[in-house]
Amino acid sequence: MIQGIAIRPFELAIHFRALLLRPPDGVNSHLVSDFIAELYAARNAFSTNRSVA
Repeated sequence: MIQGIAIRPFELAIHFRALLLRPPDGVNSHLVSDFIAELYAARNAFSTNRSVA
């Protein structure tokens, strides 16, 4: 270690928005509904597992 230099962890926050576009009168198939549920679950798991310093 060099005298007078401190090493600190750095984590860059990347914020983005994603949208799901579907026809307003469209009915989701079970496959689409399951896929959307997985997307939301992954998003929620990622956002709750992040530590805030």
